[in-house]
Amino acid sequence: MNKKYDILILGSGPAGIHAAVAGAQHGASMALLDMARSPGGRVLKTAEDGRDLAHTTGAELHSAQKLQNLFNSHSSSFDYFPGSTVVDLVDRQAVIDGPQGQLTLSGRKVILAPGAVEAPAIFHNWTTPGIYTLGGYNNMIKRGQKLTRPLLAAGSGPLLYALAANVSKSGGKLAGLLDAASFAQNVDLGQTLLGGGYFDKLMVVNKAFFTLLGTTWKHRCRISAVEGEEGDFTIRTVYMDGNWKTTKPGPVFKAGAVAVSYGLHPNTDLARRCECAHSYDPITGIWSTIVDDFMRASVPGIYLAGDGVEIKGYEGAAIDGRLAGLAAVTDLGLGDGLGREMRALQKKRRACGTFAAALSACSEPGDGYFAELADDMVICRCENITIRNIRSALAEGARDRNGVKKRTRMGMGHCQGRYCGQVVDRILAALAASDHIPALFGPRTPVLPVRMGVLAGLEMPVDEEFRS
Repeated sequence: MNKKYDILILGSGPAGIHAAVAGAQHGASMALLDMARSPGGRVLKTAEDGRDLAHTTGAELHSAQKLQNLFNSHSSSFDYFPGSTVVDLVDRQAVIDGPQGQLTLSGRKVILAPGAVEAPAIFHNWTTPGIYTLGGYNNMIKRGQKLTRPLLAAGSGPLLYALAANVSKSGGKLAGLLDAASFAQNVDLGQTLLGGGYFDKLMVVNKAFFTLLGTTWKHRCRISAVEGEEGDFTIRTVYMDGNWKTTKPGPVFKAGAVAVSYGLHPNTDLARRCECAHSYDPITGIWSTIVDDFMRASVPGIYLAGDGVEIKGYEGAAIDGRLAGLAAVTDLGLGDGLGREMRALQKKRRACGTFAAALSACSEPGDGYFAELADDMVICRCENITIRNIRSALAEGARDRNGVKKRTRMGMGHCQGRYCGQVVDRILAALAASDHIPALFGPRTPVLPVRMGVLAGLEMPVDEEFRS
């Protein structure tokens, strides 16, 4: 079955919801879909599988409920497809698999709001069970996970401190908190939060400060190795300079679990499948989809919004989403006199961009971090590819990530390079220097793992996991 719409929106976080509201207010027919089973994105989701989620602060809970109310007030104006995986996206047609079975949805305009992916933190034994990303552990807490083991948290930015506040609220204990950023960088980040109107994040950070009283709290410090097993970890750390080069050993911690990640990167899966143009920042290693001032990508009819373009939080994602929605409506000829509002949104978006730059500066590892990775360090956990394997691929003539992929299978596992792909260019630059050519993994079908029968074009029964 092929359903046709004016606007097809992929992603029901703040960006996708605000884009859908903009379209609904101007009479566009729309479909909104997401892999998650409830709207709101990772941070502002209020429920999952019928269960309410416990959020960290009153400010974040207020924002989550406000977004949910906005969704509810306009949901009759669009078709909503939760729990749906995009199998493929070509010529503004999305093949999806979900609780409704297999469908093809097409839009005259397509807005991509895929969100972000956490970058892995690489150190000895980082693939050991019991080691999580900051966002992953945060979601566990929101789902009601009972915290019985002391947690060591490491990273930077508001997400690190949101986790600290969540651990305290959930009755857990922090073994320590390691901030990769300097104190001065945190002051700068706080000023940009204030200037950009990120009041929710400021309140979360302020709340976290009270939870850190009496906790070992270090700046310019990162994990170098983890020993032991889940429930009984010994964590070794190092202090580092502004380029993330080790300066001296840091404290040793005992903890039952570890939550760590260094930075967030835009999810480029769908934009790459649409063959949109991308740009690469060699300083941060971040690939971004190129958009104009109205969120239009290089491919006609495709728009980007939210953290899938630039990491600037749910406040900035909402601005992106509305701007993309209004641009799509205007391009469809369904809206008049929207220029003034769109210019105001562009001004707000630039203010959010200042926060994005400050966040990237304190979150993304410096060259010293990648230069110190040992040969036995695992980079691609799906295929167990190490630095030694990458060196061998370079010796055999590989000069970009796709050349390494052909020789090692890096990026061919379950995550399809979604995680190792965020660090491989920085690693290749450290190993191959001027010979390295930054590149993205070539887009493949399916975009995400799906059932074999779907790939074969069979009419598959609805998967039991989708049943309520």
